[in-house]
Amino acid sequence: MRKNKAKLVVLATVAATLSILLSQGPSAAKTYRNREFGIVLTAPTSLQVCAHEEASHQHGFNILLDRNLSNCDDPLHHRVISLFAFYNVTTDTATLDELLQWTCKEVLNAPCIRPPRGLRFREHASAAGEVRFSNGLVSITVVTQNNTMPTPLNYVATLTTDGAHTAQDLRVFSEVLRGIRIVPPH
Repeated sequence: MRKNKAKLVVLATVAATLSILLSQGPSAAKTYRNREFGIVLTAPTSLQVCAHEEASHQHGFNILLDRNLSNCDDPLHHRVISLFAFYNVTTDTATLDELLQWTCKEVLNAPCIRPPRGLRFREHASAAGEVRFSNGLVSITVVTQNNTMPTPLNYVATLTTDGAHTAQDLRVFSEVLRGIRIVPPH
């Protein structure tokens, strides 16, 4: 009896998920590519992704979470997910833990505390930390590295949010992390 009930719950969940995915149709996601750093991001079309023009030197993307914003020029003072990639050319960021600590100290200007569990780049070893600011904003950072290239690369994904939106923005952040693929550059 219990096994049949569990099977029914699983089947119902799968059916509901499929119906949602099928109802969204092919336009439910858009793919953004950064060939220089080997980033492929598949993001729901409901998210506003700010990517620089192909001709410019871009290190990543910003995704605005506040639907009332349309300006991609000032994402750091709003609820945002940012993905930033750069060449790992210093010993300060040689390991995942060093990269995480450097990001918290040098970029976010505060020490990392333990973040929510389960945040990671798909198919890559990751480290994560959280910084809480006195103005009520929270930054949750997940880092990974691709050391298989001739010049190693660092990837930093950061969710910046406020207390009122942390739970919903964290769900979106997890979805975005699952939608990021790191591929050979160019």
